[in-house]
Order: sequence, then C-alpha cells, then structure tokens
Amino acid sequence: MSDFEALPVHHGQRTFERPGSDIKKKGSLRKLKTMKKKFFVLRGTSSSGPARLEYYDSEKKFNLNHAPKRSIDLHTCFNINKRVDRKHNYAIALYTKDDCFTVLAENKAEQDDWLSVLLEYQLQYVYHDENREHFGELLLYSCSMREPSLSNLSNVITHLYIMSVGNKKIVAHVWQVNIKSKGLALSPEHKHLRGCHRLCLSSQNICIVKLNTDRPIYVFQLATVRSLGISDCLFRMEVGSMASTGPGELWMQVEDSSTAHTMHDCIFQ
Repeated sequence: MSDFEALPVHHGQRTFERPGSDIKKKGSLRKLKTMKKKFFVLRGTSSSGPARLEYYDSEKKFNLNHAPKRSIDLHTCFNINKRVDRKHNYAIALYTKDDCFTVLAENKAEQDDWLSVLLEYQLQYVYHDENREHFGELLLYSCSMREPSLSNLSNVITHLYIMSVGNKKIVAHVWQVNIKSKGLALSPEHKHLRGCHRLCLSSQNICIVKLNTDRPIYVFQLATVRSLGISDCLFRMEVGSMASTGPGELWMQVEDSSTAHTMHDCIFQ
C-alpha cells in the first residue's frame, strides 16, 4: 500500500464525512420574487444539519464558503409542489411554516429533477414501507405533469390528490389567501376564518389550513361548492348547506389576478 493512501478510521460509532458529501444537488435557478438567478444547493441530513435547500448570490460565493443568503429546512416544509402559474413556466413552490418561497427552472426536465430530490428529502423521516407505492405514484405524477393550460387542466385535476404519510400531507395545489371579513367570516362562530390561511385542493375536497400549522380548520367537499367568482385579486367561493360551515360565501384576497384565475380554473374543473 502506498504511503499516501489512507484507510477509513472508526472509533466506536464515529464516522468522518468528506467535505461536501452532504450535497445532493446544486445549480442555478431563478427566484420568482426578483427573477434573478441564484445558486442553489440541496444538502442531505448530515453532521452539519438537517436536509435543507440553500441559496447563494453566485456559484463563486458558494465556492468561497460564503454563508448562504437563506436556508430552508425541508423536513419542516408544509408542502413542496409544482406551482400552477399563468405567467411563469416550471415553478416550484416551497411552503414553509409562514411563507412561500418559489423558484423557477429553465425547462420541464430541470423542474422535474429538482422536485423529485426535494420531495425525497422532505419525506426522509416520514417515509414508511407501506407508503412506498403511493410515494412512487406521487413522484411519477409530479414529474409527468405538463405546464397546465386551459386545454389540459381537466387531465391535471383528475390526478390531484392528498397523500398522507404519517402526519405529513402532500397536496398538489396550495395557495396562500387572506380571508376577508365578509360572508361566512362575519359570523362570530366563524371569526377564526379571518386572516391568512392556506387553501389546499385535492381531487375530492378543499381544505383551509391556518399558517404555522398543518391541520385543516375546515374541509369542504367539492360537491358542496355552489359557485366561484373573481374580482381582480379577490376570489369568492360559495358553499351550500351541506358544507362544514353551513351555507355562505368566503372572500379571499390573493397576490394577483392571475392567481385568482388559476384558482378558479383548477377548482371549477
């Protein structure tokens, strides 16, 4: 054996990690908010910390060991999914406890590649053998989705679902909404509906989930939705007497009119 070769050394349970061995994927993506390219690094769980997505201003700064501009722990994300967006193709949304961080890939293959790895490490500790088939179906579906348009929305909605893995729920569509003090939210018994929530859509129901939690406060079967409406950045949903809230309207403010139209198209189909 050469004098310069080294054998692995183990002392009890200690192991030594090569620098950078926790990096599972890296590359340039655009931040939706600024539309500027940043250098992203996805790290797996290691002695340096939990699985996380980091970004740097540039690859050069990453190579010079600068601190990341932001680091998102994947295990704590409420949801990670492709974002349906009329303005931007190939978006991936990471829903943290209190906000939504969105990145843009250059093409579908790049989007699928990043999404599959993000989901793998998000579910690293809640993935069980009995859910293997469902996890594979979710991954396969996520990677096969085309950029939605009016012509294929029906096909997209057919495959939407919620998959439970332990206490983690993965939903295909999530929107952050601000429920206004109108309609049902005016009622004292429903006053907790007011404010910022997440609206989650599956093939059978719509859930309203309060920020910083992962449990829905209301679940509406799609069959109870009577009508939908849009007024600029306001989205209106009317539910019937069989809804968990009773009959009435929910008025939600969203970030822009494009988001309101996307919500309408997805739920209506």
